[in-house]
Amino acid sequence: MTSRNHIGLIIVGMLIAAYTVLFSCASIWRWESYHSTLFDLGIMVQTFYNTSQGHLLEESVNLGVPVTRFWLAHWEFIYVPLTLFYKLIPRPETLLILQSLFLAIGALPVYWLAKERLHSEAAGLVFAAAYLFYPAMQNTNLFDFHGVVFSTSLLLFAFYFLDKQRLFWFWFFAISALLCREDIAIVLGMTGGYLVFIKRNFKLGIALGAFGAFWFGMYYWGRAWMIDYFDLTELTALANTMTGPSHWAYLKGGKLILEEPIYFLDEHFLTRLNVEYLIWLFAPAAFLCLASPWFLAIAGPILLINMSSDWYPAHVIEYPYTATLTPVIFVAAIYGLDNVLKRFQARGMEEAKARRWQRIILAVVLLSSIAVFAAKSNLRKIGEWKRTPHHEAIDRAVAKIPQNASLSVDTILGSHAAERRQLYAFPDHIDTADYILYDFSNHEFRLMTRASYFLPPAKPIDKDIWQVLNDPNYGVSFYEDGVALFQRGYDHQTGRRNLAIARLDEIEKPASIMVNDTLKFLGYTQHGNTRFWDTFYHHFTLYWTATEFYSQRQGAQFLLSNGKTSFSSPHNPAFGLYPASQWQPGEIVREEVYWEIREGFAPGSVTASFQSDQNREAVRLFNF
Repeated sequence: MTSRNHIGLIIVGMLIAAYTVLFSCASIWRWESYHSTLFDLGIMVQTFYNTSQGHLLEESVNLGVPVTRFWLAHWEFIYVPLTLFYKLIPRPETLLILQSLFLAIGALPVYWLAKERLHSEAAGLVFAAAYLFYPAMQNTNLFDFHGVVFSTSLLLFAFYFLDKQRLFWFWFFAISALLCREDIAIVLGMTGGYLVFIKRNFKLGIALGAFGAFWFGMYYWGRAWMIDYFDLTELTALANTMTGPSHWAYLKGGKLILEEPIYFLDEHFLTRLNVEYLIWLFAPAAFLCLASPWFLAIAGPILLINMSSDWYPAHVIEYPYTATLTPVIFVAAIYGLDNVLKRFQARGMEEAKARRWQRIILAVVLLSSIAVFAAKSNLRKIGEWKRTPHHEAIDRAVAKIPQNASLSVDTILGSHAAERRQLYAFPDHIDTADYILYDFSNHEFRLMTRASYFLPPAKPIDKDIWQVLNDPNYGVSFYEDGVALFQRGYDHQTGRRNLAIARLDEIEKPASIMVNDTLKFLGYTQHGNTRFWDTFYHHFTLYWTATEFYSQRQGAQFLLSNGKTSFSSPHNPAFGLYPASQWQPGEIVREEVYWEIREGFAPGSVTASFQSDQNREAVRLFNF
């Protein structure tokens, strides 16, 4: 018969299993529906793939050349042991499941610490459930894959064993957490300070603080020195970047705090966004962490960096920047409740009454965690993560790319084609890559260029894709629903026809409108709209056919009007790559258009018409 003492552990195990299954599925659905991008899941997948092939922690996206991440980005050495799991099933899904499992296991040390500190099985269960409901933790789980996310559970285990004074296991988990990312050194350094000044454990505190300071110093300053020492000349400029405008330059060099403290507080720190940030971090555990301020201070530097940042994602709980805060907040909350109960007892409150207050506070913690989960967890978006026929077309294009081929890829598609040594963010290497994969139907602005932490958006059609379209060294070997695969060495003329010629069953909204003596409009397919500031780019694929030989010597354009405002757009089938003189009567020719419509135009109010020099009167095509 199962011992009663094990019932709580069994319940926690069931919660961990349920969380792992749910969030593994949700993460995979998010990836399968192309909500994960090259930045960052694609980079991480490539890093694991290369490591599994003997190229240690190597990726090529950030710099545009294969380089070990040790020199250019975070110190995520945890990827090396995790690669052993990846090699069993070398797929992105493996990484997403591992991440969900690791986060879920963090409920164990939370359960043990709360149960033992508060002498209550119920307290252990409530805090374990609150941790699994914690939206900041869940959102790090659902935002691609990052090494720092693994530190959440590892730090929780470290803090638990520190509380129990089991130092071997404390150091084991602390060092394991340090392998997840360099900023864990700050957390460990602050923990050392807590041990020295609050717990008066000078030996352990000084050792831990010194170790954390050494590790972070090696990352922040020592790496640049090593690049110079080993004469890695191609990375010298990068070393200057990493000690300049990097993830650690959010504080504007730090001088602003000292030179203009009032301005800093008013403009960068004491903002509504930061107040909301703290509320969403502390509310799920009923703000109990504030009752243990000295332990909560361990999170102080990370909070300062995030709240002072010029990078918006650092101020919200939807991104991985909270991963190192979560363990501190939950341990502080458990200590905080313990402090509250001790104060009750110090004031002479009867133990029975104190226990009733404990049950009330635990109920508030559980309700608060569920309420904030309902308000802020990205699991709410699960209904948006759906596969479409367009995603199937992308998969078919990716399947045509050999794994040993170099690829320059649209960032939205990158995480699905990342298992290769030479992977680049479009437009990098668009003149040398073996393949270029681009989605003309993508309705999100792309993150462009490499090695930049502030990536500028790009319009659907810009100078880079025009360069590829007109490069005779590349041909379109695959084109379906706006997904174009350019292959180096593929016949350029054949590629033009692949890009231009459509099938009748592609047309979403068929029509039959003669716009002049020889040209017929056959209908259109409407794709997603892209917003950029106050402008919407409405993407349509238009379909044309010539009833006889058609030579477009006359000018032609589209007229777009809502009855008050009119503007024009050029007629340019197949991006101008398949001139009308080559059209065969009866074949269907595509035209991709991106019409810029200013904000304020009501849906259905814009009429698209066609006008040519041959027929000066505009012919109405459709409304949108």
